This record gives sequence, C-alpha cells and structure tokens, in this order.
Amino acid sequence: MRSTRIAYSAVLYLAACFIFSVLARAQDSMPSRFEAGAAFTTVRNINVGGVVGPGVDGDINFGKHVALDGSFNWLPANGSPTLNFLIGAKAGIRREHLGLFAKARPGFVSSAHQIRSSTFNVDTGQETDRFGRMTERALDLGGVVEYYPSTRWLLRTDMGDTMVSEARTDFTFTGTNPPPNLSVTRGTTNHFQFSTSVHYRF
Repeated sequence: MRSTRIAYSAVLYLAACFIFSVLARAQDSMPSRFEAGAAFTTVRNINVGGVVGPGVDGDINFGKHVALDGSFNWLPANGSPTLNFLIGAKAGIRREHLGLFAKARPGFVSSAHQIRSSTFNVDTGQETDRFGRMTERALDLGGVVEYYPSTRWLLRTDMGDTMVSEARTDFTFTGTNPPPNLSVTRGTTNHFQFSTSVHYRF
C-alpha cells in the first residue's frame, strides 16, 4: 500500500510538473499588447548608394499571430537625408523563443534636396533647377524573425523589398519657339531593406 501511494504521488508530481511546464511555455509565448524599441536600418540605393540610419519601431499585438506593425527611420544619405515611415500588418507564427512573420507595410519615403522642376531657355541655353523635399509612396514587403530571450525583451531582424513609387519632375522650356513642357515620372523602384532592433514588451 505504501509503495502504491508513493508511485501515485510520483505520477501526480510528474503530471503537475508537465502541466505547469506547458502553461509556462504557453505564457512565455503569448505576446504582450504593446512592444516598442530602437532599430538600426539600411535601405539600398535610396538616392545615392546605400543609406544607413537609426529608427524606432513597434507593434500592437492582436493575439499571438497578427499585429499592427510600424517603423520610423532617419537615413542620413550624402547631402540628402531621408525619412522613412511604414505601418501595416505583420502575421505569422510564434513559439516559446522564436517567431516567424510576413509583413506588408505601406507608407512613404521623404527625401530632402531633390530636383522638383527644371526650366530651360532654348535661346540662351540657361537652365534653372528648383530643389526641394520629395515625398514618395512606398510599400515594404518582406519577412521578420524574432527571438524571445525573456518575457519582456525580444530581438528582431527584418528583411524585405521597399518599393518606392517615385514622384514627378516637371521640365519647362522658355524662349523663342520652345518645345512643349513635359513631366517625367520615374516609376516604381525596388530597394533591399534590412533592419535589426531590440524591443521591450509592455
């Protein structure tokens, strides 16, 4: 009888350990409602060459699999600092220490010191350019890998394609018998984007 009680108690103990272990893992894998952190981002071939800069990003989580995901980055390119703001959906799977997600985030890219219009006098050959900030529509498509070392902190890596719908540049001709004015739209360009960040979950 005593050995039976010991065996019974041991089974209950092991079962309780297993249940609490499963619950602990499930609790650890459940995200908090909000998370935010600091990022380090590079976007290739925005303006001149590749640009690298700091940023902030964060999520509003709607359960384990879907989140509203946003980021704001400052990319100090050579003579043309660029702002990058994206917000959209992130969806995927989340385990105890690892999460894999896809993302689709529309937004905009805004660059300073861009040529907005050009005026050319056909008689004198003189050209006058007007520079200013150019804001263009963008769409970021890609993937996210997250690592959860604890319930409050996560490490995140993003990779994807930032597609920029570039704005229009106007060309005006003056003088004797000038040709018709025209506008040039450079179309959509693709830019590889990579970022890494540290988030706090609260």
